[in-house]
Amino acid sequence: MLQDQDSSDCKVLKQKLINLCDSNRDCRILVRIVCRELESWYIGDFEAIGAAYPQFDPSKYKDKARFKNPETCHASAVLKKILPGFQKVASAKKIAPFLNPETNRSQSFKQTILGIKNFFDAVEPHL
Repeated sequence: MLQDQDSSDCKVLKQKLINLCDSNRDCRILVRIVCRELESWYIGDFEAIGAAYPQFDPSKYKDKARFKNPETCHASAVLKKILPGFQKVASAKKIAPFLNPETNRSQSFKQTILGIKNFFDAVEPHL
């Protein structure tokens, strides 16, 4: 389960979701909170944005200090400024296939990928 943190307390939100699932499930779950917003994953990988939008030049942004920590830059607002025509859902579908887990700077993205890997490593022996 993936949930945007937005303005919620990360730990409280995660526990609330786990509690909700625990009362209604009979299978394993993985809960990950996207800190602060999902769009920070895209700011963490300007090359992915460039691959999805050929008119976008990643080199203009990828080394700027304000983007070193994608979770702190108000990613959604930034994307609206630097990517003409940015729309949350449509752009997500275009950018997501190009996200690179090896080079993405978003800690939230890295933790989500690590959680998924660990989840399947734990499940695989039982299959």
